[in-house]
Amino acid sequence: MSAPAWFNYATYVANKLAQLQSADPEAGWTSESLQAAFTAAGYSNDADGMYQHFVDWGNAENVSPSPYFVVSEYMANKLAQLQSAEPAAGWDMTKLEQAFKDAGLSAWDHYTLYGQDEGISPSSLFDNNAYLSAKLAQLQSAQPDAGWESVDQVVDAFQAAGLNPIEHYMLYGVSEALTYTPVAPVDPETPVTNELTVDRDVLNLGAGDHVIGGVASALSAEKTLNENDLIDGGDGNDTLRVTMNGNFNGFTVTDNPDTTGGMTNVENVELINNGSIGRTFSAKGIEGATTYTLKAGDSGIGAINLKDLSAAGITVNVDGLKSGTTSVQFASDALSGTEDSLTLGLTNVGTAPAADGDPTSVNVKTTSGLESVTINASGPNYVNLVDVDATSLAMTGSGALTIAEVNAALETFDGSAATGNVTADLTGADEIKSIVGTQGDDTFTVKSLSAVATLEGGAGNDTLWLNGFNGTLQPTVSGFETIGAENGSNLTLSGKNAQDFTAVSLRAGTVTLAKLNASAFTVNSLGTTDFATTANNATLTDAVQLTVNVEAAAGADATQTIMSTVEATNATDAVINVGANVLENGAFTFAKAQSVQLNVTGNEGISDELAGFNAKLVASAATDLTVTAGADVTLLDDSKLNKVESLSLTQNDGAFNVGNATLDALSSLTITGSGKESAATFAALGSDKNTYRLNVTADGLAAGLTLGAVVTQDDVTLDFDNVTGNVTVGAITGDDVSVLVSRLGEQSTIGNIRATGNVTVEATDNLAKTGLNIGTITVGGENVNANAAVSVILDGSAALTVGNIDASVAEKSTVTFDISDHTKGITTTSTISGNTVNVYGSELAANEFTGITANTLDFTGGLGQDSVTLAASGSKTIKATLDTGADDDTVTINGAATTETITVSGDMGGDAGDNITITAAANKTTGVNIDISKLADYAESEITGSGDAKAANASIKDTIIAGDGNDTINIAADVVADHLYTADVTLGGGDDTISYTVATGGKSVVNVTGFVEGDEIEDFTAATLTNAAGAATALTALLGSTITAADVTAVSDDGKVAFYNNNAYLFSNATFGNASGAVCLMGVTVGDTTGNITGVDFTVTSV
Repeated sequence: MSAPAWFNYATYVANKLAQLQSADPEAGWTSESLQAAFTAAGYSNDADGMYQHFVDWGNAENVSPSPYFVVSEYMANKLAQLQSAEPAAGWDMTKLEQAFKDAGLSAWDHYTLYGQDEGISPSSLFDNNAYLSAKLAQLQSAQPDAGWESVDQVVDAFQAAGLNPIEHYMLYGVSEALTYTPVAPVDPETPVTNELTVDRDVLNLGAGDHVIGGVASALSAEKTLNENDLIDGGDGNDTLRVTMNGNFNGFTVTDNPDTTGGMTNVENVELINNGSIGRTFSAKGIEGATTYTLKAGDSGIGAINLKDLSAAGITVNVDGLKSGTTSVQFASDALSGTEDSLTLGLTNVGTAPAADGDPTSVNVKTTSGLESVTINASGPNYVNLVDVDATSLAMTGSGALTIAEVNAALETFDGSAATGNVTADLTGADEIKSIVGTQGDDTFTVKSLSAVATLEGGAGNDTLWLNGFNGTLQPTVSGFETIGAENGSNLTLSGKNAQDFTAVSLRAGTVTLAKLNASAFTVNSLGTTDFATTANNATLTDAVQLTVNVEAAAGADATQTIMSTVEATNATDAVINVGANVLENGAFTFAKAQSVQLNVTGNEGISDELAGFNAKLVASAATDLTVTAGADVTLLDDSKLNKVESLSLTQNDGAFNVGNATLDALSSLTITGSGKESAATFAALGSDKNTYRLNVTADGLAAGLTLGAVVTQDDVTLDFDNVTGNVTVGAITGDDVSVLVSRLGEQSTIGNIRATGNVTVEATDNLAKTGLNIGTITVGGENVNANAAVSVILDGSAALTVGNIDASVAEKSTVTFDISDHTKGITTTSTISGNTVNVYGSELAANEFTGITANTLDFTGGLGQDSVTLAASGSKTIKATLDTGADDDTVTINGAATTETITVSGDMGGDAGDNITITAAANKTTGVNIDISKLADYAESEITGSGDAKAANASIKDTIIAGDGNDTINIAADVVADHLYTADVTLGGGDDTISYTVATGGKSVVNVTGFVEGDEIEDFTAATLTNAAGAATALTALLGSTITAADVTAVSDDGKVAFYNNNAYLFSNATFGNASGAVCLMGVTVGDTTGNITGVDFTVTSV
């Protein structure tokens, strides 16, 4: 017999082998033994032979001949179709297989004769109805006038030809481009759904799992769950699923089998309320139900109440109810035992709290008389159990549970089998005897404990709140990491028998803690309500590492004020965390703490700005203090930080004020402030007893920085380079002092600086908008560095005020004052004193430095008018180097009594008004050397020598060397009788003038070199010498050696000039005695062109 195209050799052989192996597993069937058996029976090992075997045996044995036909799947699909069509017939697979056997049908034959017409798919690979529909569409397209209208016509045609859809597909469909589609296989274990009708239903469901669907309603047209329905679920796990559009008052049970109602052998009752009106379901007439599930529907407000439950030990699940009340009521005699229990399943019951509110709890009510209730939680749940009077409450499941209230009868809570978190307010219980927490994070609140109570928190981070407790407690506790005191509790708590106890929480509570087993401990100081102050007090004697968390109550709508009083006498490290929206007004005392941290969050989500830290901090042993704040921080009076060496402040917003707390031992202060309101204020930093460096670094602080006096014996560094607000600093005292400021606010002030070493002040890069005031800078005190250097560098455009700078005590000091990049120059002129002074004036503005005292000056000016006054610092030498730049500049140099040399060099810019005045000190005991020959581009100078020859010095000489400008040299000798004053004057390239006033006591002589045309000698009246003999007499008196008339080269025609030894001499008195003066014009001989002397004619007609 030839095999048809739909027969698949490989599929058939594989299915036959599987059938044999299943039927006789001990026979050891293999592919080889199967083929041998086929051959022995006379069947060829090919498709034709196997098809013949299928016809002879395989079809009747339900061996599938095609991959598109799977017997087990076809039978499951047929069973599902029967169970849906005949729910009361009790169809199962055994019954179905017997029905096929009784009818003499194989699965393949049934599919060909009936199944295709019934819409039963032959396998998950081949969708029967989809193929028939595709064939109908193909026929309608190919034969539009043939009248093809329905699938039934296609089925009739297939059956008339003796074909099923699989056979048709393999014989014709492939060539017709028809396709098949897979279907999902039917799970034989899937419960069969049976829908109740509006009439009385009698269901006897037999084996298997079944779902009975019905509607409870007051409307007869939609009510399908009737009081006289009679339902027997039979074997299996069956469910009654009821849509609660109305109440159900229970089944009516009578003795008449034709009218009685009831339900037995249905294990599950599932009730769904999709509305908003609460519904009641009576369990009267129900036997064997062990689980009730109450679903609130999509609205979440459809409450369902149970009543007339016949026995305890059942499970009632509440699913999705967001608010309202659900009650579980038993029949009057159901709870007569002593161990009556209820399992209450909760899935997403209640409503989680909004950001600023409380949760919405669902009230659960039960009939009085239950001894124990077990809650199986899934998801977050919020319930009120005040109407559940069981003495024992347990929890299982992985969900979270929040219990708002419990009944007075409750004695024990056991969450050991649960993995979710529980928060339970047990204050309603008269006496709690035992608490066992879950494996999650738990919080229990109790008001009354048995004297022998067992308290076990379990795994997780657990908290036990004591509400309104007073007195002394030494509880036996394990697994509770936190014990809290609230509602006015005032107690002494011993941790001797408390395992795992690492934190105390206070909510309007006072606790004294002793015998703590944990070295690291936490105090949580919590707020209670808005617009009220919560006082929390904690005293600890054992904690070594302490953390204090100050936090507002959940859902705060305003800043909450908390007054925490925490004293930890033995804490070595302390951390204070002030949470969001809290104003802390208390006191913290850590007598032995070496390190303290303060973290203040500030306001978050609340518009008022009251949050912060306004409290006392006593940490008299602490060497390290770290503050991070997002709000105002003020340390109240009597705070103690006197041993803090390192202070780090991050003031992100608000102002920090250390109050009157002294920082005597401070070595390092680091401040940052990023907010526009960030500011910091400190009192005195350091002390004169400190022998180590003091460094201050600040950044940001848009609202300003204020420091009191800064004092140490060592170096001081104040780095304000990145401060953007105003800076105010008091007096600064140290060895080397460095102050760096830039980008300041409107107006800043740096106080007086006193150093024994170097001083550096740099105020650069966008200085204060309005101005900068710098106090005096003094190098002095004990152990002064002889080589001390003072450097002041300022730029910007705001007004500058700088106090006196005095480094004169340091013998080799150097002062550098640089405002070259400042556009406006110094507003108030002060003095600058030092051995060497370097001044770099504004390059753009006028510079006025009229109080410089130095031995060496290097001055650089700018485009404006510069005015410089230099006084000698006390050494013998003054050296000035000038670069005054453009515009008319004025320089004044005044020698001291000790000054012997004044040297000026540089360039004054060449402006017509540039002038320099040099004055040697009068009443000197030595002469002075003044030299401006290296000074270029000045217009005029005025030089005054000492003119002094008194006391013990019989002879004093000044040496004056002029430059290339128009020089005026003043000679006014003050000479006692028989003493001689000499001035050696070298004139330069300009038109020079010598103003010579003859001494009235002794003698004076001025030796002039370079007296040429354009030069002039004023205020000198030359006497008439008459002739050579008269000249010889005067010369002999002047030069101290005998000069004869023959030695005299010539006498001018007017008799006033004597030419001798290639020089020209003029005398105020022909005898040159006391009260006489002389002028010697060096290198001037007869006939030379000279300058002008009033009343003198140099003409010589006879030699």
